[in-house]
Amino acid sequence: MTQVMLLQSIYSIGVLVLEIPSGAIADYFGKRISLIIGSFIFGLGFILYGLGSTFLHFAIGELVAALGMSFISGADSAFTHEHLKEHDKEDQFNSV
Repeated sequence: MTQVMLLQSIYSIGVLVLEIPSGAIADYFGKRISLIIGSFIFGLGFILYGLGSTFLHFAIGELVAALGMSFISGADSAFTHEHLKEHDKEDQFNSV
């Protein structure tokens, strides 16, 4: 159980640390690109996790998944808001 909680801590700290740099990348290259990159990296993290057999493998999988989630986090709602704004449906943002 200690190793499971340690892996969850690695993931959470990874997302926390990587949130600001990935947000800057989303602002520079665009939120759509950030979502695409994040989804690819997040999926890669799960593949690595699935192929892992040691704690180190799982920790690497968690860090890669954290990197992917940091690209997705925030960019998803900002992308949705921009899309609704472009189509004059910005008032529907809170219901999404």
